[in-house]
Amino acid sequence: MVQLGLGIILSGLVALSWGSPPIGATITSNSTYYHQLFPPPDPELSIPTYHTSLATLLPILPLLAPPPSHNLVVTFATQAFRPLFYNWLCYFKHKAKWGYPLHNSNPPPLGRDTPKFLTVTSDGELARELSENGLVVWFLEGVDLDDLDQDLTELSGEGEGEEEEDRRVKEELLARRIQDDLFLNLRFLDLLLPPESNTTTSSSSSTTTDPLRKSMIEWGSLRYQSLMLERSVVMSILVGALVESQKVETEWREQEEREWDEAVKAHDWSESRLLKPEWVGVRGVLVVDNDAVWLQSPAPLLDHPYRPTGTHPSVLFAPDSSPTFRNSWGGHSMPCACFLYTRTFDHLSHTASFPPPSPTFPSPSPDQHRPTTQAAQLWRQVALCHIAMLLRELSLARDQARKLFETSLNLSSLKRARAPSFQATVLGPAMFLAEQLVPSFPEVGHEEWIEALGSGDVDDLLNLLEEAGLGTETGTTCLEIAKRNHQLSPNPTPSLGTMLKQNQPPYQPTRIEPLPYTLFPPGYSFFGKEEEVGIKPCVVHANYVVGGEKEEFLREADFWALAGEGEGEGQGWKCEKRVLENS
Repeated sequence: MVQLGLGIILSGLVALSWGSPPIGATITSNSTYYHQLFPPPDPELSIPTYHTSLATLLPILPLLAPPPSHNLVVTFATQAFRPLFYNWLCYFKHKAKWGYPLHNSNPPPLGRDTPKFLTVTSDGELARELSENGLVVWFLEGVDLDDLDQDLTELSGEGEGEEEEDRRVKEELLARRIQDDLFLNLRFLDLLLPPESNTTTSSSSSTTTDPLRKSMIEWGSLRYQSLMLERSVVMSILVGALVESQKVETEWREQEEREWDEAVKAHDWSESRLLKPEWVGVRGVLVVDNDAVWLQSPAPLLDHPYRPTGTHPSVLFAPDSSPTFRNSWGGHSMPCACFLYTRTFDHLSHTASFPPPSPTFPSPSPDQHRPTTQAAQLWRQVALCHIAMLLRELSLARDQARKLFETSLNLSSLKRARAPSFQATVLGPAMFLAEQLVPSFPEVGHEEWIEALGSGDVDDLLNLLEEAGLGTETGTTCLEIAKRNHQLSPNPTPSLGTMLKQNQPPYQPTRIEPLPYTLFPPGYSFFGKEEEVGIKPCVVHANYVVGGEKEEFLREADFWALAGEGEGEGQGWKCEKRVLENS
């Protein structure tokens, strides 16, 4: 305890010594003025950082969810936004200090030096760079369908002189590539950009003199929405896998609690204290954009037990509009995809109330109305809504291309095709529908969803869309369904008689709550000086502007702490302490 207190005092003295370099002084890489963004990791305490499979990733996720909250931060990275990502990382590590152990925490030594968040990317070059810098990366190693066709053609055309063993190895490698692609059916439907097209928009970008600033895919384009679809399906799989794993762990954790109770009863307290082993797991997933700055840690707001509609909602979100703004389906709430918290563990949380007993309907499964089960179901519905929207927009873009060029173009070639907002047409409507008493979509299990995305048979996915009323024949979207469901009340409640007539049981809605608007203001509110005087925001997003203007905007606001490799002496990216302290 004395050592700990001394360490806190010393760290405070160091913090007081931080300041800006003297005017006219030569800026160096001295620790007086800079934090090192990627300090050399300790090989003995490091964990595997490069992953292409969810099977290898899941076991180490608890090491990335630090105590006491045990929440996992997930962010998506691209080459074009790499400078924004590195600047966000400066604030994440050295301003918000996410993942720093508290005085009453005993984090496991393994992975101590590893930054506590998960990066997801479909860019192989960027994945390798981040992994080498000590960040845990999930690389979405997708199959390039053109290369796949070529490989199949070469394999089928090989002569009898080919060694049987070599041929068998090639077939196994090809089969493994196909099997490992979780999103194979989305690629068959041309909804995801091929691997070589997901970072740049023109060939000139590959010859740019600054590798940090590659061309960006235009916001609001169909290709941009394809990148956003990666987020939707990754979150649907990741949250679903974590929720399913807690069901498997239930008996083990109950046994652990019983053993602890017995140890407490048998312990001789006059001899020594008895420390309970630290809980290990992932209680929630926070997906965030990295075109932002974290001015303080949001952890206390995520862990606070009280919410207006009850404790422990399934999902929390940062608002993207004023509470008085009327959205496109008639409500007054617009979630921001930039900051979404999803519960993945039910321990110590209330389960939703079950429907009243009735001879008409059987008793529901205890898992059906758990906050985490509803959260996982919500993300699968968001992904279905996103797929339906993209299928319709892709069909419209191809129709226009045929009229202009008399040819049908693929997604990579449709650079000028537009697509509507993800938040306004997918995320918001899906959340609204999840809150209604009568479900709008069929229940889809985790295993069924995994099969629908990657089975290699697109009918598995198209059939789910048909069941949800989002079939390709009708072209219906979730926004249209949300508009039909909306009445004068923000949350219309059908009568029990109506539900009985439709042979549907009363359904407890998913609890979804916004975070405080003043602490998580949209970019236009913060930079437009609409925030309340005296309120210090927790997270500020540069979603007021698009593309390369984001960096300029943050620099003008003195929110740019990243110092590049070419600035000052020494190698490696750095974070300027003066900027962080003054933010």
